[in-house]
Amino acid sequence: MTPKDLATLAVRLIALYALVPTVFNIEQIVEQAMFTSGLPPLTMILPPAVATLALAIALWFAAPAIGRAMSWSKDPLNGLGLDLLALAQVGFATLGLLLAVLSTAGFVQALTAHLAQPSYGYAPSGVQALFQGELAGTAVQIVLGMAIFLGRRGLARVFAAVRNY
Repeated sequence: MTPKDLATLAVRLIALYALVPTVFNIEQIVEQAMFTSGLPPLTMILPPAVATLALAIALWFAAPAIGRAMSWSKDPLNGLGLDLLALAQVGFATLGLLLAVLSTAGFVQALTAHLAQPSYGYAPSGVQALFQGELAGTAVQIVLGMAIFLGRRGLARVFAAVRNY
């Protein structure tokens, strides 16, 4: 197994990890649609589920390309030639991608809640601040995840340097 294969497997596992809660949310969406006489609850549940489902499907099909981007070594990871730097790079890239994917549903939900407030009535300033804080917090998590993903080579080198120190 090469680091690219390991990275592709990690991306597909993240896609499955994002897909499973979305499948379980379908029950909640159907229940809300059947037993609620209005769209506000459904409009709060549906966008995060659709965004997470779309992201999971996109990750699944883009896994080989993302796996190639996540690793630079093509050497097999066997007991004799384990490339710790390549393995650390795949690990950091996986961690960053996982953080970004897990934050996406929260970001879409916070954005939906923030945008829906004016159309469903005036919300107290504390509630608006809560929505804005949640929106900003999840946006920071996505940016941090992508920064870890994009900075995986430097983080792997720092990890190797600290380990050898």
